[in-house]
Amino acid sequence: MILGYFKSMLKSKSNIAYLILFIFLFIVLNISLNIIPIINSYYDTKIVDAEAGRTIYIPNTEIILTQDQQNQIKNIKHVENITTEILDFETYTIPIYDIIIDDWKNVEYVQNIFSKYGIKTERQLVDNPFFTSYNNVKMASTIIKYTIILIVIFLFIFISINILNSEKENIKLLYFTGYNSNKIKFIIFCIFIIIYLISFILGFILYNLFQYIILKHFMISTKLNLIKNISINLSYIIILSIFVCNRTKKILKSAI
Repeated sequence: MILGYFKSMLKSKSNIAYLILFIFLFIVLNISLNIIPIINSYYDTKIVDAEAGRTIYIPNTEIILTQDQQNQIKNIKHVENITTEILDFETYTIPIYDIIIDDWKNVEYVQNIFSKYGIKTERQLVDNPFFTSYNNVKMASTIIKYTIILIVIFLFIFISINILNSEKENIKLLYFTGYNSNKIKFIIFCIFIIIYLISFILGFILYNLFQYIILKHFMISTKLNLIKNISINLSYIIILSIFVCNRTKKILKSAI
């Protein structure tokens, strides 16, 4: 019954157009979900000295760290190591502490932790325009990301409502031919799950092709968190299907 109804829906040109739109929306959704990793990967290719870019030091030479304090610093999230360089003068010595971070993009996070304890740190690689540019682009990308996600969700809902409205008479017909409301809602729920899953699978494949062909051309390589991406997409599918199921109630009420 469910597959038969689904096949009959695909006979409508408008529903096929909606299916293509869903595929496009899933492509856009996955691009927006991965926009920050794409930006990070791009800036990774632009940084001049990756090692120096992820190293900070304590400019205040009056600060002397004990071994226990150095070990505590090593335990800070994103801190990879701490090294000490001793500057030996005739009458005194000055220790210079270099704190190596696991990734240059996490330097600001570690600096904020030191700032909470009143300890000023500075980057070993002073390239303010580069890091300022990265922070500005990342902030703008985050805003764009969530704006796109909201727009995509709105369009998903809008298109789903249009599909339901176009199937209104067929849904009423199911009711008049003896199907109870719960069974009809289950049928509609399953059909939209199928529509969303087909759209997601095709959209996800096309997104990965986009990533492989387009991004590789610009020497940008992103690590796709497959489980995270799939789980987010599936959560959207379930939420949207529940919304459609609840929307079906209104159509059934008008048929009674």
